Amino acid sequence: MCRENLNWYKTIQSTLGSVEESAFGQLEDITKHGKYIIHVGQGIPKDIRGLVKVQIQKQHSAKHEYSLDDLKDLQSKLALIKGKMTEKDIKDMADTFWQV
Repeated sequence: MCRENLNWYKTIQSTLGSVEESAFGQLEDITKHGKYIIHVGQGIPKDIRGLVKVQIQKQHSAKHEYSLDDLKDLQSKLALIKGKMTEKDIKDMADTFWQV
């Protein structure tokens, strides 16, 4: 489902500003190249934020990591963007994001 909606996201990008475009670019990178990493260590963690991250490794580029806080920030940006969209667009985007 995520990859099917990438063309729709690219179409939406052309009508948005730089912050929105950046958020959609990040979403596209996570969808296409993201690898979710859940750290499993000994003992009970003090803070879950350090246990979950997404790594992006594109061919011929540096590795980039998104922390749980980064992902929550991206989710917030996408939630703000949804105010500019129709109800169907909002549902499609939310469904896609949560399937990631």
